[in-house]
Amino acid sequence: MYGLIIALIGFLIYIQSVNFGFTLDDRTVIVENKVTTAGISALGTIFTHPYMYGSVLPDDKIYRPISKAIFAICWTFSPGKPFLFHLFNVLLYALTGFFLFVTLSKYMTNNLAVPFI
Repeated sequence: MYGLIIALIGFLIYIQSVNFGFTLDDRTVIVENKVTTAGISALGTIFTHPYMYGSVLPDDKIYRPISKAIFAICWTFSPGKPFLFHLFNVLLYALTGFFLFVTLSKYMTNNLAVPFI
């Protein structure tokens, strides 16, 4: 039950962000990136190239295929609209809080207040 409370708090805190637009590096990684905007068909390319591949910026050596793959999948279902991107991030944030609590509570069985806090 505590884990669900944590997930709900995280969800409620960040749900307002679904109405925001694209910001910061969203332009180079999502909106103006020819690989990301190719959607699901670009998953093979995403998993074999650096993070910024497909943008006008020089290639970096950062490798983050999971986040970029999620962006490509979201683009397939909602091209150019940030709502789905933000909603997915809010849900992942809430799940992270839930699973962090579950993991910590397995190691701190005597006192659930510590993992809850």
